[in-house]
Amino acid sequence: MSTDTPIVLHVGGPKTGSSALQYDFTWNPVRPALDRPGVAYEYVALNARGQLRRGRGLAEMASRFAAHYANSAAIESLFRLPQRRLAACIGELQAMRRDGIVPVLSYELWLHSERSLVERFAALFDAPLEVVAYVRDPVSWLTSAYWQRHQVEGASLNQWIEAYLPLTYWADHLDGWVALPNTRVAVRVMEGSVPADFCRLLGCAASPGDVRHNTSLPGPFARFLTRHHLPATVSVSEMKFAWWRWVGSLDRGAERARALGGLPRVIEQPQLETIIAATRAANERLLAQCDAETAARIRADPRWWSADAADHDVDHHLGEQAPGVEREPPHAPATDGLLELSLEATMAADTAWRKASYELEELRAADTERTLRCHELQRQASLAEHGRQEAEHRCREVEHTCEHLQWELRLARQRIEKLERRGCLPHPWRKAA
Repeated sequence: MSTDTPIVLHVGGPKTGSSALQYDFTWNPVRPALDRPGVAYEYVALNARGQLRRGRGLAEMASRFAAHYANSAAIESLFRLPQRRLAACIGELQAMRRDGIVPVLSYELWLHSERSLVERFAALFDAPLEVVAYVRDPVSWLTSAYWQRHQVEGASLNQWIEAYLPLTYWADHLDGWVALPNTRVAVRVMEGSVPADFCRLLGCAASPGDVRHNTSLPGPFARFLTRHHLPATVSVSEMKFAWWRWVGSLDRGAERARALGGLPRVIEQPQLETIIAATRAANERLLAQCDAETAARIRADPRWWSADAADHDVDHHLGEQAPGVEREPPHAPATDGLLELSLEATMAADTAWRKASYELEELRAADTERTLRCHELQRQASLAEHGRQEAEHRCREVEHTCEHLQWELRLARQRIEKLERRGCLPHPWRKAA
C-alpha cells in the first residue's frame, strides 16, 4: 500500500447535488483513474450497522429507499458502533488502498458535523484525506430547502429562515475540515452536473450524460404540500423521488410536469436583504477557503452579494408569478384528497417496484452463479473422466507388463529345470538326493 493513497470524503452540503452524485456512484461505483494506470476509485458506503457496503451491497442498500441510492451514515451513528466493528470497516478500507483502490465515501451532512466529531472521524482513517464540499448561494439554498422541509415543521417563514439560515454559513462548517492535518479540502460551487464536476476533480471516468436525481417539484404539487398536512410517517423527500421516477418515465412526462410551472416564490425582498446581510461575513471568509478559480466565481456571482440579483434570478427565485396572478389558486378539497390517495399509491407502487427490481437482480445473479458453478462442475467431471481414462490406460500397461514378466518367469523356470536335469547347477541350486 502506498502511504500517499488517499481516502476521498464527499461531505456535502445538503441541497447541492449530493443526491445526483450518490445515485450516479451507487450504480457505477468503480471508476478508473484517467492518468494513473492501475489506480481506480471505488464508491463505498459505511452504514450505521457497521458494514462497509461495496458493489451489490450498494444496490441492496439502495433498494430500501425511495431515493434509490446508497450513502454512508452520520458520524454520530458511526461512533455509536462497537469499536471492533468500526475497526473492521477501517481495515477493509486499508485493504482497498493496498490493492491500489482509492475509496470514495459520501454523506451530505458530514459538512455540518461538530468540529470535535470531525477530528475524531478523520483520525479513524489513518490515511491522507481528500475532502470535497459543494456550496450554493444562500438564497437559492434556502428556497430549495424550504419546499422539502417547511410544510412538516409548522413554523412561519420568518421563523424557518431564522432557524435554517446558519446552515448557509459555509465557512463556519468548513472550518473543522480545513483545520485537519494531512487533509486537502476542495470547495466547489454547485453548478451544472455535480457528478461530472466531481469526476473531473478526482481525475476519474465520468458517466455519460447529465445525471440529475433530485428535481424540484412542479408548482401545483408544491402548493398542495403547503396547504395539506401529510402524516408524520410520510417523507416529502421520498415522495418527491417516487413521483419523479414514475412521472419522468412516462412519454413526455417530465416535460409535461415542468410545463405546470416552477415552485412559487416564497422569499420576498425584505427577507432577501436580511439573508444577504447575515451571510456576507461568512461568504467573505469562504473565499479564503477556496482555490483561486472557485473564489473568483463566487466573488463574481452577484447572487451571493446582492438582494436585487437574487430577486431577479428566475432559477433560484423558483417561478415568480406575474402581477395580478393569485398566489394560491382556488382548489377543491376533494381534489386534494384524490391527489393524496394518488401519491400514497405511487409511493406504495414505488416501494414494491424497488423491492421486486432488487429481488430480480438477485435471482439473475444467483442464476449466473449457478451457471458458472455448473460449468465448473462440468469441467471437473471432464477432468475426472480424462483421469479415469488415463488410469485405465495405465492399468492396461501394467497388466501387459505383468503378463510379459510372467512369460519371462516361465522361460526362466524352464531353463532352470533343464539345467537341473543335466546336473549342471552348482550347490545350492542342485536338489537334494
